[in-house]
Amino acid sequence: MNRILTRSIFASALTLGLCTSAHATQAVRGFITGTVVNQAGAPLPNVEVVADNTLGYNSNLITRTDAQGHYKISVNGMPTTFKVSAKTTLKYKGAQIPISLSAKGQAVVPGNVGGVVDFVLKPDTSTPYGNLGLVTVQMGVGVSSLVDYNKVVLTLTPVGKLADGSSGKPLVVRPVHLAGWFVVNVMYGTYKVTATENGQPLEVRQKGDGTILREWGSSFTGDFIKDMWAPNPALNVEIRHPETATVPDARPSAGGSAASSSTASSGSSGGPTISGTLRADTDLKGAVVFACVPAGHGGEDCDEGFTRFVTVKGSGQQVSYILNNLSPGLEYRLVAWLDQDGDGDVSDGDLLGLLNDSDGTVMAPVKNADITLKPTN
Repeated sequence: MNRILTRSIFASALTLGLCTSAHATQAVRGFITGTVVNQAGAPLPNVEVVADNTLGYNSNLITRTDAQGHYKISVNGMPTTFKVSAKTTLKYKGAQIPISLSAKGQAVVPGNVGGVVDFVLKPDTSTPYGNLGLVTVQMGVGVSSLVDYNKVVLTLTPVGKLADGSSGKPLVVRPVHLAGWFVVNVMYGTYKVTATENGQPLEVRQKGDGTILREWGSSFTGDFIKDMWAPNPALNVEIRHPETATVPDARPSAGGSAASSSTASSGSSGGPTISGTLRADTDLKGAVVFACVPAGHGGEDCDEGFTRFVTVKGSGQQVSYILNNLSPGLEYRLVAWLDQDGDGDVSDGDLLGLLNDSDGTVMAPVKNADITLKPTN
C-alpha cells in the first residue's frame, strides 16, 4: 500500500479517536466555537484561530484559544460564510516554528448561525514535505559501500518531551525520495536514532555543521538543528554499512585542506565521467572540483551520498580534471575551489567557480565542462 496513504489512514484514525474520547465542543447559535488539541488530546492554549469572511477582503475575525484550548467567535448579524483556520508557533531550541493545524470536519460555517470547528495539531499529508519536522537521510561523506535507500528503515525513539508537549511514541519509518531522502512530519524533539537496510543494522551518526565529524555507532541521540538551507530545524542522519572504510572528508573544515581523490570520491574508473578544464589567473595546483547532487529546499544543499570530488595535482593556470565513478541518471552541480590561504575553509580571497558561471546542473557523461575560478569577496 502507498506509504503516504497508509500514514494518512493512521492519522485519520487517531483523529477519530480524539473526537470520540474528548469532550465534544458545544454549539452556540451565532458563534463559531471549537477546541484545539495535540495528537494526545491535550488542549493547546494561545493558538491563533482566524474566521475568514469569504465575501469580503481583509475582514477576518481573529481570536486565540484559552488555557483549555477553547475559542469562541461571534458571527451574530453577519449574513456571510466564514472559512476557519488555526495556526500555532512551536518554540524549539530558540526557533519559532509556525505550523498550520488541521480542522476536524467542515471548516466553512455560515454567519448568524455559526457552528463548531475543532482543530488538531497533527501531520499534514496534503503536501510532500508536510508541516512538521524533516529528518534528512544521507550516506556519510566518503563512504565507499553504497546503501540502498529504498531498503532503509529508521527507528526514531523520543527522548523526553517533544515540542508539542507530548511524550510521543517510537516511529518506525522509511525515508521517501523528494529532493533527497527524507522522513517527513516528525514532531520536533530529541530522538534516539537507529537504522537498518533490508533488516541488517547500519551505522549512524548525526551530520555535523561542516566543521564537526561525529563518531559512527549503532545509534545516536540528537536534536533537530537549524541548517543553512532549511527554513526550520532538521534532524540530519548519516548512514553507512558497519566497518565501512571511508575516504578523507571532502568538506572544507578547520585544521585541514580538502582530501585528494579516491575510490569513493572520484579517483577510480568506472561509471560515467565528467571532465573539463579549470582556468584562473593563478596556479591551480591543489584546486578541488566537487560534483554535487542538489538536495533540500531550493536545491541549496548536497546529497552527500552521491557527492564526488577530485583534487588537481598538476600546476598551471589552465589544468584538466576528470570526475570518475558518477551515478547515471543524476543531475550534478559542479563547483571548483582553491584554498588560497590554506586555512581549510572557504574565506575571502579563495577562488571559486561554477560551471559556465551558472548554477545549472549536468548529467554525466560530459566533456568540456570548463570552469573559471575567480576570487571571492
